[in-house]
Formats: sequence, C-alpha cells, structure tokens
Amino acid sequence: MAIPSSLRIPLKIKYLEESDPQKVLGRAMEVVKQVIERGRDTVLVSHGFVILSILTKALNMKLSDAFRLKVDTGSISLMEYNDRLRVIYINLKPLLLKDLCKCLKSSIISL
Repeated sequence: MAIPSSLRIPLKIKYLEESDPQKVLGRAMEVVKQVIERGRDTVLVSHGFVILSILTKALNMKLSDAFRLKVDTGSISLMEYNDRLRVIYINLKPLLLKDLCKCLKSSIISL
C-alpha cells in the first residue's frame, strides 16, 4: 500500500538506542513541543518506549513506571493539547493506515 501523496513528512528524527531514559523522554518532548506549536492534528509514529515516555509525562507519572502501561506494536494512542497534554486513549488496535490518514487528514512524523 502506497502512502498518499497528500501527506507531508515535515520532521524526521532517527530513534537511537539510548541507555538513559531521561534523554529519550527529553528528545520526545522536544518533538511534542514542536507539534503543539504547529497547532494542527499530527500523527507521530515511533518506538514503544518513546510513546510510553510521552504518555508518562502526559499522565504525570514517574518515567520509571512507564512499563505499567501497555502499548502494543502498531497500536494507536491519542492525546490532545489545550493547556496541557491530555490522554484520550491508549493502545487502540491498529486501523488501516489509509483509513487513519483519511480520518485525520494530517502529517506523519517519524521519531
């Protein structure tokens, strides 16, 4: 399945294995801040721990408790930002990418 040509990939950050979870969280939150500043719906695609670290920040949890949450490979977690990050749902089972893109009409950002 080809990615629709209407999608733009405005930012790409390579995920590197990192022994310091705080550094992973710091880099992830830099991207989240950039997304928030854009002010539009965005799809973030990333590795499980990066997603878990963002979720722990949004839920005001300790990063060391990240694995108390479950994020399956290919699952979808939804957050929104008004004055703070708010988690709408975690670990929704996969949809077809084309259906998700039609639904959100957004950008894809790869962490």
